[in-house]
Amino acid sequence: MAEIVATVSAFVLIFSTLMVMSNWPAYSRIIQDWIDPQAMAHLGQELDQTPKNSQQQDVPAPTFSFKNEEKFFQLADLGEMYPEEMRLEVPKVFDGTIPVKNVDVKDFDFKDLYTSENKIQEALRQGVVHYPFTANPDQYGNVFITGHSSYYPWDEGRYKDIFALLHKLEIGDEYSLYYKGKKYTYRVQEIFEVKPDDVSVLEQPTDQKISTLMTCTPVGTVLKRLIVRAELVN
Repeated sequence: MAEIVATVSAFVLIFSTLMVMSNWPAYSRIIQDWIDPQAMAHLGQELDQTPKNSQQQDVPAPTFSFKNEEKFFQLADLGEMYPEEMRLEVPKVFDGTIPVKNVDVKDFDFKDLYTSENKIQEALRQGVVHYPFTANPDQYGNVFITGHSSYYPWDEGRYKDIFALLHKLEIGDEYSLYYKGKKYTYRVQEIFEVKPDDVSVLEQPTDQKISTLMTCTPVGTVLKRLIVRAELVN
């Protein structure tokens, strides 16, 4: 009996050590956030230096004059100018905005999920992923975004733990998507967990404009999926 207990204890210790080591980047983010929430405040900006909008904040906007008119204006007078490509901003999880990558629907086939999943994994190295066949922010439906909460530390991707703190979101919190020069703000309505094979979360309503953020949970595992569902408010 003592030998069995010793063997099981050794196995648990080795497994736990390997688990922590392989997911240390994500765990370290969570620990740092517990100790000092401000320590992770600039993660998004460190990963991606693209500004929140297309104006350079540290360069004075030029002034233009029109012939035969005594009228002057600055670019700032035109209002905020947002990027054309889709980007995600979740202030409670990271600062700044990060890229939202698309997987071409031609590369995605529900009959060959293994190959399709590999395409998504490739795109996740460059940001979070807008799931194929789901709505865009300017359409009715469900803008479905998935990202890593943790991934192999030796992987070359820069965003492998970008959603490690997604569990911090609460009902009523807001996040934004930038798309084709416009900003779309969503307010969280539901937070729940599903099994990995539950595709009902991809459903597309025809009378609502909603968005879903998804990541693996608990961090460091693929046991379940954390679902954050929000409704367009602006």
